[in-house]
Amino acid sequence: MHRADHVLLGTGFRIDVSQLELLSPELVAGLSLVDGYPVLDKGFQSSVPGLHFVGAPAAWSFGPLMRFVAGTGFTARVLARRCRPVRLAGGALVVGADYRALGAVRSLGRRGIRVWVLRKGDDRLAGLSRYASGRCRSMTGPTTCSTSPHATASTAGRWFPSGDETAALVARNHEALGERYRLTTPPWAVTQYAYDKRLTYPLADGLGIDVPRNWYPADRDEVAALACEFPVILKPAVREGF
Repeated sequence: MHRADHVLLGTGFRIDVSQLELLSPELVAGLSLVDGYPVLDKGFQSSVPGLHFVGAPAAWSFGPLMRFVAGTGFTARVLARRCRPVRLAGGALVVGADYRALGAVRSLGRRGIRVWVLRKGDDRLAGLSRYASGRCRSMTGPTTCSTSPHATASTAGRWFPSGDETAALVARNHEALGERYRLTTPPWAVTQYAYDKRLTYPLADGLGIDVPRNWYPADRDEVAALACEFPVILKPAVREGF
C-alpha cells in the first residue's frame, strides 16, 4: 500500500470549443454544445452552417475514435462527400481580363459561381473563358456588355480585381461600390500602402521589417547625383505608370 498527498490522473484534456480564441463570441453563441463538445451532423457540421469540427471536438458526436489518427480516414471521406463549394449569391465580377484575371475566372467558375468580366483596352483573354457568363468593356468610358448592363450590375455580387490598377480603381471608389457589391478590396486608406512602394517601404521599415535601400529621383540630374553603388534595380513606384 502506498500513501500520497496528491493523486494525478493523466486522462487527457477537457474539450471546450467555446475557449477557442479564433472563434468570435457571436459565433460561439450560435453553437449547440454538450459539455464543451459541439453537436455535429453527419457531415461534421456544427449548428453554425459551414463550420465543421474534426478530431477530438467531434468525439461526442462520432465516438472516441475521432481522438486518434485511426479516425482520420473516416473523417476525410465524410468531409469529401459532404462539403460542397459555396455559391456566392449573385455571382462575381472580375475586373480586368488578362492572364491573372483568367485564373480568377477559372477558379470561381469551377465552383459553380457565375462570373462576368469587365475588361479594359485590348485585354480580352479572361472574357474568352468558357466560365465567363458575360463580358463588359470599359473602366473609363461608356460600358458595353454582351449581357445587359442592368443584369450585370444587379447579379454580380462581388468584385474581384485582378491587378494593381484594378485594385486601386475599386479601393478609390470603395464607398460607392460598397453600396451595391461585396468587395474583396480594402478601402484606399489601406490599399495605398500596398499599391505605392513609396508608402510600402517606409511603413515596413517603421515596423522593423528589412527593406532594400531606395531612392526616388525626379529627373536626370537627381539620378546623376545618387550616392549609390551600381548596378541598381530600376522599377516603378506604382505599377500602372512608369
